[in-house]
Amino acid sequence: MALGASFFFYQIFQGIKSLTQQKIIFGQPYWIIPAFFLAILVTRLQMLAWQMLMTGLQTHLAWGDVLQGYVLSFIPRYIPGTVWGYITRGEWLNKSFAIPFGVTNLGSVLEMVFILIANLTWIASGYISTIWWKFAILIAPLFLTWVVWTITQWLAPKPVFLIAFGKEAEAAVRSFSLPRWLALTMLIIIFWGLQGLSFQMVIWSFLPTGQSLAWSLTEYWTATSSYNLAWFIGFIVLFVPAGLGLRETFLSRLIQEKLSQPAGTASVIAIAFRLVLAFGELIWALVALIINRWRVLPGSKPGNSSSVLTTPKK
Repeated sequence: MALGASFFFYQIFQGIKSLTQQKIIFGQPYWIIPAFFLAILVTRLQMLAWQMLMTGLQTHLAWGDVLQGYVLSFIPRYIPGTVWGYITRGEWLNKSFAIPFGVTNLGSVLEMVFILIANLTWIASGYISTIWWKFAILIAPLFLTWVVWTITQWLAPKPVFLIAFGKEAEAAVRSFSLPRWLALTMLIIIFWGLQGLSFQMVIWSFLPTGQSLAWSLTEYWTATSSYNLAWFIGFIVLFVPAGLGLRETFLSRLIQEKLSQPAGTASVIAIAFRLVLAFGELIWALVALIINRWRVLPGSKPGNSSSVLTTPKK
């Protein structure tokens, strides 16, 4: 966690340093405020989606439990290799709530399946010119996740599944209802859509002072699909911590090509959006630290969950 936090703060430091070295300024800086609040909201949606997923796997984590540990336990994902955040999350859930590693690992695999299906759908929608077809393609993840649900239910009793995840995971996945599965899919689609809107607002913040917005739904869709594509590129390159640098480079190129921004401005926009998302996550990390500190203070009332990554439940 300490190593992951060092990478996390390093990206913030590098982002701020890069911005201060640029001569490009915010022409309409007030757009950064709603972009920042949207970044806080998308992290909240990510936690909500994960809670819904784990509840579907019969873990029954309360919102306080998720708030206390989700962001903090996932900080090690910034270490090159990506998997470290999932390992730390498994340790937290096992020690604090006696959740088997197999169930946690299954939840992590399914979470990534949901995220990637929605992510790739947004990417594909960016290459469709007709706006109604753009909306129509957002239905595709519902079909794809239904296919995944069917395959998962079929695989659950098979030896390969039991070896990978264990008997507890089999029972958990068999109880996962299809309506919850589909609702989770829609939530992840909204999650990516709101990130795209936050990205659009960061772009607006660099417009010249006094320039009116020539906004359109097509422009929003282009921005959202471009960010999703840049995120995907950063995700599949495992040796880069959270896509740091690579994601911004690719996003900068997309901003130039698809959103008609100059090269210098495009680079600054990509860096600024990385910072907006990082500060949105930092807010939730600070909230979790405050809650953990309050719960271990002498005389504090015991809650429904234990201190994150410390005392296991009895």
